[in-house]
Amino acid sequence: RRSNKWPRRRHAGAGQFGKIDHGIFSFWIYHWLLERILGFIGFGGKGKQVRDFFSPEDLGSLLVKQMNSPNHKAPKIINAGGGLKSAMSLYELNDYCKQQFGFEKQIKTESETRPFDLPYYVTDNSEVTKHWDWSPQQTGIQILDDIVKYARANTQKLLSL
Repeated sequence: RRSNKWPRRRHAGAGQFGKIDHGIFSFWIYHWLLERILGFIGFGGKGKQVRDFFSPEDLGSLLVKQMNSPNHKAPKIINAGGGLKSAMSLYELNDYCKQQFGFEKQIKTESETRPFDLPYYVTDNSEVTKHWDWSPQQTGIQILDDIVKYARANTQKLLSL
């Protein structure tokens, strides 16, 4: 079992398995579509935790830049993420799902915060932009729309996961 002290992957996109350790955004959308139980955990159970996310395509464009320039003078370890333009709370994600799927859903709440949960994580991309002239191109809504489109087209596949 994965320790709660390490952050979950935050890249998101259509075709992910929708399991909790594959990204909360696909997990939430798939569980909403399949009418499975969802819950806001911690921080009063309000769903106000914020995360950013970015697409595999945006990550891929950065990796291609790095592979094409192996001697590039840049830090060996550098943050890359969705940044502010794709930051979203679970509450906002839940509202997005209501609009997309056209029905209300009961969301369980657990107000107690777990020891390693963070209320807010949005990546500062300033260093990766400075050193690699990179920033994510897809907005959070574009990524979510792609996940929904995939989910609707692959509902039977999702049921088998």
